[in-house]
Amino acid sequence: MDDLPEPRPVRRVEDRDHDILDPRVFATPAGPATRPGPITGRYTGQFVPPISALGPLFRYRFEKIHRCRADYDLDINPRATTRVLGGYYRSRALVRVYVRDRDLGLRPLEELFDTFLHEMAHHLEYTEPTSFAARACGRVPGRMHSRLFWRILGELKHRWARLQGPRRDDSRRAR
Repeated sequence: MDDLPEPRPVRRVEDRDHDILDPRVFATPAGPATRPGPITGRYTGQFVPPISALGPLFRYRFEKIHRCRADYDLDINPRATTRVLGGYYRSRALVRVYVRDRDLGLRPLEELFDTFLHEMAHHLEYTEPTSFAARACGRVPGRMHSRLFWRILGELKHRWARLQGPRRDDSRRAR
């Protein structure tokens, strides 16, 4: 008689938009240069939200650092890319963030939020330059990033870092 228990199948359910409905905890593989991947044995204990939750999460975080005067659409795109992390489409006021890397899989949450801030800096540069002490949009034909863009992005990142407060590691070092 074979009474050996069968291994339980790993359930990874995706809806029609390929959003993962069963969030998993990711492990950090050995080595400092590698990114977190699927569960491999040792858990980091860090919760990874489902892709469908990233849009509302990013909007919520952004509201904490800047109240946007002009509406925008946000597309958290599951398509895997090699180099492109996101894009801003001025004619549609569309901010797009690509969540998967073709070789490494799901990108880390903080990298995705950083990309979101980058694309939002483009949106703010076009829609509300006066909020950042500029008379008009600083775009120069042929240049992707103007000085105004870098000022806006720097301010957004500074506000986000200030909102985060001191990290636990930093407070321990200060003692």
